[in-house]
Amino acid sequence: MLLNRLVKFLNDRKSKSYPYSDILHLWEDDYAMIELVPSENLEFAIQEGQRINEFGEKHRDGLGFSDITEIAELKVKVLDRQLGFSKVLGIFQSTELPPITKVVHQNAGLKKSEDPPFGFGSQKFGILLEENDGHLNRIWLTGSTKNEEIKNHMKLGLRKFCKYFDFIAVNWYQGTVFDLREENQLLEFVNKVC
Repeated sequence: MLLNRLVKFLNDRKSKSYPYSDILHLWEDDYAMIELVPSENLEFAIQEGQRINEFGEKHRDGLGFSDITEIAELKVKVLDRQLGFSKVLGIFQSTELPPITKVVHQNAGLKKSEDPPFGFGSQKFGILLEENDGHLNRIWLTGSTKNEEIKNHMKLGLRKFCKYFDFIAVNWYQGTVFDLREENQLLEFVNKVC
């Protein structure tokens, strides 16, 4: 009898789907680890990426890392540029990337934002925008996608944004920098990172 109830419980639990499986999940450790930054940070980002990679190699213990280091402050922050948030939204809206209006945030649960959206993408990938007093405060990416349609719309949005506003991409996980204003670097970024 007990075994039958246990089997029924496990089957019932399996049949209930996770209610947020089709919503982008944001993890604290991923915050701004792949970000778009003003191009004035190009040399700084290259040097900082090398410093972080060297630090990581010195503190690799076989299973992970025995110590971590902080990413230094950007020389020119996104907010320093005073870019109109609505103009940035317009660039990504023109790409037909779906808006992300719901996210599941680690430690905070489900969050909703219709206007403006959190960003653009899908349940597995997002270009996320942060606003401060009508200006773009930060733009970063999370997740990855195998969906070619999403990748093509994303390439269009990144191409427009980075050329128009003169931005580059930094993958702090790997200490790598991509000049998305250059077509070959844009394609490499999309294929390696996204």
